[in-house]
Amino acid sequence: MRVSVCMATFNGESHITQQLSSILNQEFINNSNVELEVIISDDNSTDQTLQLINNFNDGRIKIVTHTPKKYTSYNSLISATKNFENAIKHSTGDFIFLSDQDDIWYSNKIDTMLSALEKKSCCICSFDWIDQFGNDIGTTVYNNKIKSPLNLVLRFPYYGFCFGFSNKYKAYILPIPTIPQHDLFIGFIAYLKNDLVVLPDVLCAHRKFINTTENNTSDSGFKENLITKLYYRIKLIFIAILRSFK
Repeated sequence: MRVSVCMATFNGESHITQQLSSILNQEFINNSNVELEVIISDDNSTDQTLQLINNFNDGRIKIVTHTPKKYTSYNSLISATKNFENAIKHSTGDFIFLSDQDDIWYSNKIDTMLSALEKKSCCICSFDWIDQFGNDIGTTVYNNKIKSPLNLVLRFPYYGFCFGFSNKYKAYILPIPTIPQHDLFIGFIAYLKNDLVVLPDVLCAHRKFINTTENNTSDSGFKENLITKLYYRIKLIFIAILRSFK
């Protein structure tokens, strides 16, 4: 069984080594036949990100280049979406996991989620919060009760780095629309197909930058006006509904 970890990078030198190490050192107890590949799509980083990745000299890592376009709205978030899209396009695994460049995965993350993916084709895990220095600042634990469709589209509670899904979802999600929330798009399709399982298991640590300008994907998009927000959300919902009938 091949597993693809799809990571989007841009100027991530501060934490990329720790994150990649946590992925490459995953332990497989319940799924011992895993062949791992890490597809890294880089948005033309200008720091030492690529050099640090190459320092691993690990054949499981494959770097692909993505050249971001300039978008009038949600520029950094849509660029990140398209960067993830590029990584997913190049993946060859039976199962695909999404990864940020500055988190930490616990050693049982993939193994635990693969077991859950025997029942459903899309899985989401719970996680710890850490600050930019790696200090614990909280935990988000999901229960296995999926939110209502209204809750999902108004305030999507799940994050892309928590996702794992079957490669059959490439047919549903690609190409990812020009939207600021690829995770909502993937999760909503899985929900519509009744194919989503949410785990209470805390399987990774997500880094939140506090009182600093350092950031992994730039702005959050909250500065956009209401009409722009509604446009992108309606666009996302409409395309997700269409794709769910594939």
